[in-house]
Amino acid sequence: HDAVLKVFGVPVLYTPYFSHPDPTIKRKSGILAPDVGNSTLLGTFVQAPFYISLTDSRDLTLAPMYTADAGVMLQAEYRERWNKGGMWLQPSVTYDANSDTTGQKHQYYSSIFGSGRIPITNVWNAGFDVQLTSNDTYLKRYDISSNDRLVSDLFIEGVSGRSRLAITGYYFQGLRTNDDPASTPFVLPLVEYTYIPRGDILGGQFRFDINTSALHRDLGVDSARATAEMRWRLPIITGNGQLITVQANARGDVYRTQNNDPAATDLHGNLIPLNTRYIYRGLPYIAVDWRWPFVSQSPSRKTSFVVEPIAQLIAAPYGGNPDGIPNDDSVNFELDETDIFRFNPLPGYDRVETGPRANVGLRTETFFPTGSVEVLLGQSFRLKPEKVFGPGSGFSGKHSDIVGRLSLKFPPYFSATHRVDIDQSNGKVRRNEVYLDGNYGRTSLQLSYIRLAQQAVTPGLNSREEVSAEGTLGLWEHWAAFAGARRDLERNQMLETEYGLGYEDECVRISLSYRRKFIRDRDVPPSTAVILRFKLKTGLSDDDQSSSDLFPRHIFSTP
Repeated sequence: HDAVLKVFGVPVLYTPYFSHPDPTIKRKSGILAPDVGNSTLLGTFVQAPFYISLTDSRDLTLAPMYTADAGVMLQAEYRERWNKGGMWLQPSVTYDANSDTTGQKHQYYSSIFGSGRIPITNVWNAGFDVQLTSNDTYLKRYDISSNDRLVSDLFIEGVSGRSRLAITGYYFQGLRTNDDPASTPFVLPLVEYTYIPRGDILGGQFRFDINTSALHRDLGVDSARATAEMRWRLPIITGNGQLITVQANARGDVYRTQNNDPAATDLHGNLIPLNTRYIYRGLPYIAVDWRWPFVSQSPSRKTSFVVEPIAQLIAAPYGGNPDGIPNDDSVNFELDETDIFRFNPLPGYDRVETGPRANVGLRTETFFPTGSVEVLLGQSFRLKPEKVFGPGSGFSGKHSDIVGRLSLKFPPYFSATHRVDIDQSNGKVRRNEVYLDGNYGRTSLQLSYIRLAQQAVTPGLNSREEVSAEGTLGLWEHWAAFAGARRDLERNQMLETEYGLGYEDECVRISLSYRRKFIRDRDVPPSTAVILRFKLKTGLSDDDQSSSDLFPRHIFSTP
């Protein structure tokens, strides 16, 4: 802390415990460095945290914040560790005497984030995760979190050998404009059981899964599902290096649905009956995965080349998506290089790909002394279209789009990833993602470009084209400048900008930044803020583990 006094000439932090430091003391109660700034949303604000050391394994931080235009807020963080477990809670409560957009005064807002893991025996443990808020825009207005979907859960789990049993309950809170609390389900219970024997069966790997879930809504379709699945996998390596994996899979589902919304429709627009229904399905398949990597070296033996063709054949019957099965856990489908070589690329249990089909692709990788370059391409084919994949999904016909990835890795200075989805019928790029990351000493630059077409299989997800950049420029000694920006290219408007100047040494980080948000979310209008941040390096947080990172990796992210 002497460095802070020498640079600024005045103490920015004072507690009597720093007067005579004792190397045997790991923590002491005291005042932490404040955050000071001015925002068009909050007005002038000051947040002054106070750290309280309760025991060697428990502490509490209280962070009251005064704002000139948006009331007063009290944030707190409680942390506790015990053998093989622990917990943390971050509650906040705010009182605003000013009028909101509806003209109401004397408003109270609150939120709580946290997590806990509680060991019961050597096999069993319990835990929870909590994310709750009293108001849809409260977290953004006071810059607490940028999340627009909150998930809370409570679970008990047992793990023995390679087998696992877990019982979990989920509660979801949607903060987007079109989120309807009445139709948002809560899950109670979700039961997951996996049995994997220690030894092989018939020379192959065996796995047995049971998965059940029950979803409840105030308005809409309540559903319960029970699934049992068996999988047998046999990997084979031939004498000339071919990698062959044979997999046999059998799965059965039972659904019970009950609708209390006369206007509810299924995936195909058909009205869902109001009466209780039971729906059954069986889903067997046999699949073969074939890969043959060829490896060669340059004459100097400093560079290696790998070329690996990939082919998969899946034999399965049709009819695995009967009408009436709700689609709750398979909506977020995105065809890309990470799932093109999965025997069932759809997430969750509600939707499956059926019928005979094949996946083919090629992977090449070049290894240099300082890094590597990898290219992966893939495409899927089937005998007839699958109705579960609608137009715009990239998988609606007898063949899928061509998906691929280009990866360049030259640590620690440079890395780049280019992900692409090309409509093979017309050559149109349906999805294009580029990520660049460069580092040299205390200077770093991150660039990204994202272009996503509207996904018909994901309701409510619009097309998107966005570019963002974040960078830090090392100046002299402990000083650096940083800047960041995000722009919506499709709507031709800026989303966020931030830039500033910072100081970092072995025990403190200080930055002064100017931030502008250009988008409106209901009663949260576009805003401007000037923020002075202080961060002490205690060695207790993830941000403090590396002294070379002057600021958080992504300046727009909030905890």
